Amino acid sequence: MLRYIEIFGIPIPSYALMATLGVILALFIAFRLAKRYGIMTYDVVSAAGYGGIGLMVGAKLFYAIPFLGKLDEQPLSVIFSGYVFYGGLLGLIAGVLLYGKWRKLPLLTLTDILAVIVPLFHGFGRVGCFLAGCCYGKEYHGPFAVKFPPNPYEPGIEAVSRFPVQLTESMGNFILFGVLFWYSRKNPPSGRLMGIYLIAYPVMRFFLEMMRGDEIRGVIELAGISISTSQVVSLLLLPAGIFFLKKSR
Repeated sequence: MLRYIEIFGIPIPSYALMATLGVILALFIAFRLAKRYGIMTYDVVSAAGYGGIGLMVGAKLFYAIPFLGKLDEQPLSVIFSGYVFYGGLLGLIAGVLLYGKWRKLPLLTLTDILAVIVPLFHGFGRVGCFLAGCCYGKEYHGPFAVKFPPNPYEPGIEAVSRFPVQLTESMGNFILFGVLFWYSRKNPPSGRLMGIYLIAYPVMRFFLEMMRGDEIRGVIELAGISISTSQVVSLLLLPAGIFFLKKSR
């Protein structure tokens, strides 16, 4: 765990640094794809602004959901202190599509660009999670187990060795980005890249959730089986992925 990285003697939060790097690289790829699809740079930047607002709002709201029944017990500073990826993803898509509809841009093409760049950004974000010690894995003593130092924001994280779920998801995201970027060069039908993403990532996320050790983002009991809110969202996104695949035909 490395919560801060010093650059020219200035301590910078490692999560923020990784997220910023991910955004810069994602925008670079987005510009390349937009040029191929005939979308102006101005529209890419503007759509990114709308999407960024949606991302922040969605990520914060989804994080607050598990606290809804405890509003009298937790201050707002705690309820809105974190982020949830799925909330950010849905907010990002909504913001970009809202802008695209206003500007009369090809919406399926916009979703395909998002499908390529989101796993790239997300991969860097998960590296940031590992460095910050959040979104940590469950107790694990097999190959590649990691042990985090004490973290005032995650009490007890240092007690046992843990599964490196953040780095595993990061690797999966980078592989998914590579596959989608390569396939985008084959000029697939509009909407297909988003369809592939909305099937591949939720499947990966559903199984990786089983290796998560933090439950702050919510757990639901269904027929005596504990399932995380992210697993529920993963299942709900699969039909959306199938819809996009059918739409692309």
